[in-house]
Amino acid sequence: AMGTAGAVFRMTRLATLSRLASTPNPGILTQLIGAGRLASLTGFALEAPAFTLAGRLGSEALGRRQDWTGAALGRDFASSYLVLGGLKLAGWASGAAYRRYANPVGVVRERPLQTLFQQGGMLTGILLGHALEEYFGLRRPQDGATTLTDSLAMLLQFNVAGRLTRQAFGTRFAAWERGLDSRAEMLSQGPPLGRFGNFGSTATALGRPGDWAPIPAAGPRGAVPVPELPTLVFMTGKGRGGGSGPQDLEAARRLRLEIAPEEAWRRRAEQTADYVARLKSLPTGRRETLEEAQQGLELLGGWAAGRDGFRKAIAFRHYPELWKLLADGWNPASLNAAMTESFRVQVDRYRELLGAERNPRFLHAALEVSPQIGRIYSHTRAVLIEGSPRERDLSESLESLLAVLRTGAESPKVPELRSRYLEAFHDTLNNSVGDSLGLVREAHAGIRLARRWMLETDAERRALGGNYFPQFWRRLAERAHPGFNEAVMEELREEIVFLQRHLQPYRVSQEILIPTLRAFPHYAETVYQSAGPAPGNTFMLTQVFLAQAGSLRPWITEHADPQVRAECGRTYLRLMDQVQARAAEILEHERLFPVSINQKVVQELTEALGPFTLRLKAQEAEALLQALRDYQELVLLLPPRPDLAGDLLSETNLKPLMRLQYHPDPRIRPAVEELLVKLLHRFSAAAPGGSSSN
Repeated sequence: AMGTAGAVFRMTRLATLSRLASTPNPGILTQLIGAGRLASLTGFALEAPAFTLAGRLGSEALGRRQDWTGAALGRDFASSYLVLGGLKLAGWASGAAYRRYANPVGVVRERPLQTLFQQGGMLTGILLGHALEEYFGLRRPQDGATTLTDSLAMLLQFNVAGRLTRQAFGTRFAAWERGLDSRAEMLSQGPPLGRFGNFGSTATALGRPGDWAPIPAAGPRGAVPVPELPTLVFMTGKGRGGGSGPQDLEAARRLRLEIAPEEAWRRRAEQTADYVARLKSLPTGRRETLEEAQQGLELLGGWAAGRDGFRKAIAFRHYPELWKLLADGWNPASLNAAMTESFRVQVDRYRELLGAERNPRFLHAALEVSPQIGRIYSHTRAVLIEGSPRERDLSESLESLLAVLRTGAESPKVPELRSRYLEAFHDTLNNSVGDSLGLVREAHAGIRLARRWMLETDAERRALGGNYFPQFWRRLAERAHPGFNEAVMEELREEIVFLQRHLQPYRVSQEILIPTLRAFPHYAETVYQSAGPAPGNTFMLTQVFLAQAGSLRPWITEHADPQVRAECGRTYLRLMDQVQARAAEILEHERLFPVSINQKVVQELTEALGPFTLRLKAQEAEALLQALRDYQELVLLLPPRPDLAGDLLSETNLKPLMRLQYHPDPRIRPAVEELLVKLLHRFSAAAPGGSSSN
């Protein structure tokens, strides 16, 4: 009966402590009396009935008839509560007294004192329990001698029963009980529980102050943990009350240090770091290494998704590191169906983790993982049959992850992580190679999100929108292809109208104009790619974008803002690069068109020489360096024809360049020399198309 009751108490106490430790917001009772006390009271509430029922069932099994009426059971339950309650109260008092008086007497005399306090505490508890039974009318009043005799008999019964229980259940049961006590002690001795189920100490269990410091616990400043009510464990020693001497005491002290929460979890953190380091030292790309890394991800992913604050701190420290290790070594040649499926499952688990986690520090670390997932997806998709069930499932998992990241940027659970969510969304999309409809729609969703933010009043959102608007257009251009259906182009119509409406240097604010200028070449590439290789479409689009570039040309020198002038020049160069490439593609079909588009391109580039040459008069070194790079890019777009060589290598054009060699900034001279060498090499007499007069 005692073994059963003790097991019920331990399991109930541990289950209650685990539940309290995982609760985000402690209840009123937890804050008033402490998690350890509340768990002990819950265990005691089930221990007393278990003691009574186990004793009755044992007696019934031995052939002794029992009264199972409600009144009889109620009396026995009440007696168990009173007697066991007295035992626990006396055990707590004797334990406190022993800890106070044992240390000063020394190790040699500790052993007799321990036996004295233990047995004396149990006898006092039995006497107190009998007195309570008499007080509540559950036991007939007796004289002092009879009560003492009964109490001594019960004490002897407890000792004999404890020894028989240990021998009957074996060492495994005793080890199991000790394990339950150790885990309960680890939970009950921790600092007060904080908001996220973590422990509110800035020097965490990992032993590094400041690293992953969880949010402080709620409650008054300077509060200390409430002392726990002790648990009375019957006869857990050897022989008549304990070990064999100072050696056992020293061993017990070493065990206590090993199972202390801070030491235990620091050791686990060190072992986890050693595990990741050993994985890094293995040859990359081997199937065995990749499979072991996936097993490690499954373990750390479980810790990260759990409610144990210590495990979460360890997991989030190494979880992104292990994902990067997997991405760096992911070898399509080593993949099999099981590894592909395991990767898909891990992606789904990671997506669920992002949706459930609330701790800002943990979320910041978790968001480092998604770009690595994009890299692994690209490698994996390359070896899968397009349209196969496995390829579709993997693509759907990635697209669902991208949707979670985008939603996190739009409506973040932690507002300060808005930019981190958007960065993770963009980087994951950038690393995910493919032109599936889902990825195209996510790129379009990023464009739409950035465009809306550019028009908002919040400064942070405006800055983020302006930064990512051209980048998402670039991601879309990378995935554009002739298979774009009409629905996709119809969805893009609003974004195209926005671009065309805001590409007006004197009518739009700089915060919107500059992102629009940067995005426009990517829009042109998207339209070119989706139109297909038909020469008629290419000819028409080339004329449209050639005219658009021509409208930007005056602003390269005439706009009042130097940053806008520089952006207009770069956008002009990107557009003309695309236009010239398409003009060369349709050159063989030129007989189909009445106007020579190639000649129009050369004429436009020649007219742009004037504005780009004027920019070489900039005084600031940074502006001048950018002007030299842009001028060089423009000149190299021109074909090496004799009629162009005369203008480019004329004295009026070369003298401004030669004069720049005396600029005080040491970076200017090498840039000028590089430009002159490329001009002479491309347009001199020795170059194709050159003439001796040059």
